[in-house]
Amino acid sequence: MSREPVGLLPDAPVRIIEETVIAGRDDRYRYAPSLVQLPDGDLLVTYTEAIGEYPSDNGWVVLRRSSDGGRTWTAPQALYAEPGWACLGTAGLRLFASGELICFLGRLREIGARAEGKVFHQVRSAISRSPDGGRTWSPLEPDIRLFRGINEFFGPGTPLMLADGSELLTVCGMNDLADVWLPGLVQTRDAGRTFTDFRLQIEAPGRNYSDVDVLRLADGRIMAIVREDEPPHYRICQLFSSDDGRTWTAPEPTGFTGSSFCLVQLRDAILCIHRDYRPGELGVTCHFTRDEGRTWRPAGRLHAADAFRCGSPAVVRRPNGDLFCVYFTAVDHGRSDVAAVTFRET
Repeated sequence: MSREPVGLLPDAPVRIIEETVIAGRDDRYRYAPSLVQLPDGDLLVTYTEAIGEYPSDNGWVVLRRSSDGGRTWTAPQALYAEPGWACLGTAGLRLFASGELICFLGRLREIGARAEGKVFHQVRSAISRSPDGGRTWSPLEPDIRLFRGINEFFGPGTPLMLADGSELLTVCGMNDLADVWLPGLVQTRDAGRTFTDFRLQIEAPGRNYSDVDVLRLADGRIMAIVREDEPPHYRICQLFSSDDGRTWTAPEPTGFTGSSFCLVQLRDAILCIHRDYRPGELGVTCHFTRDEGRTWRPAGRLHAADAFRCGSPAVVRRPNGDLFCVYFTAVDHGRSDVAAVTFRET
């Protein structure tokens, strides 16, 4: 059976106008990119570089800057490294309404953990801050311990401003490294120096939910998508809140599978870019809805892969209205790239 072709479908709400590789085409693998656009229009991207076969307990986080809309990038600047650890963004760059720029950074050890019934051996997550638009960074602050085991601030669409003036972050984690993933929400008024109102978004004992992203709808509700990390389907589900994230509807399947996604608000549609779990169709795929999630339709594919691990898309809207997206290609034989695509709405 032939694979679906790479490319967007004719009825997709966006079209591709440019594609490029930010980093890669060598003997390293790269993963977990994050992206922000600064008030002056500069783009910052972070990602992990590592050597050897995935997974390996090595890797360092680098940062790069583009001042021309992503066409060219500065040389990689090492942002975080710890010998003997795989260092990564958990989940990287975040820009708050105040203009404060932070980076969630973490380190983990994974080799052999699955044989012991655990996801990882050890995981740490903390914040570094930049006072000057990413040119210099503070030492890591104390470890974040909202969940006892893992704290990953997934959610490329966060922070999300709430009516009370606080900002909402999604945080996925585990209290026990041999237990299930849990989807959390937390608020902050000071760019993560303190957190309040930490709570679970979904109460589903014994089931794995993680990788939450959120988006504010035109009617004021918050839409969220979440990874239901349960075999055999590994569904992407959606849920909604009418009270600024206090309570949520029950998760409902979107009709497509995967993880590692982001939601993008368009003029008359919502785009979801995600890692695809379908057998024989691994890669990075897009779906869209024109009715706020009541129905979803395929928009096409950005990347076809033979290996599972890829994606982590993040998107910003450029001053001219185009959308700039980064993701990483599949880790295969110790190699992968950080790629970028520019969309224009149709």
